[in-house]
Amino acid sequence: MRKLLFVLISVVLLTGCGDKTIDASSPENLKKSISDMVSELEGDRLQSFNISMGRIMINSAIEAAGDDKKKQAIIKNKINGKTASEIIKIGENEKLPGEAD
Repeated sequence: MRKLLFVLISVVLLTGCGDKTIDASSPENLKKSISDMVSELEGDRLQSFNISMGRIMINSAIEAAGDDKKKQAIIKNKINGKTASEIIKIGENEKLPGEAD
């Protein structure tokens, strides 16, 4: 019984360890999870994250063509459950209109 309890506690603790992810299940959760993530970033990683989020938001707004609900859904699909590193990678692949390859 003790071994099982030890294993369960270890799994819970290890699951809690790791990079924060975006929770886009609601606008409030999205705002909080981005804020929490940003508070842990510094220097170049923070700058890269902010640039990537900007690219994602701009391209999502363009793709949604003025439809706010569609824009939110596009952003949610792109970043929900992602870590800062994953968001930075997504942003690096986002090309803004008129931007050279």
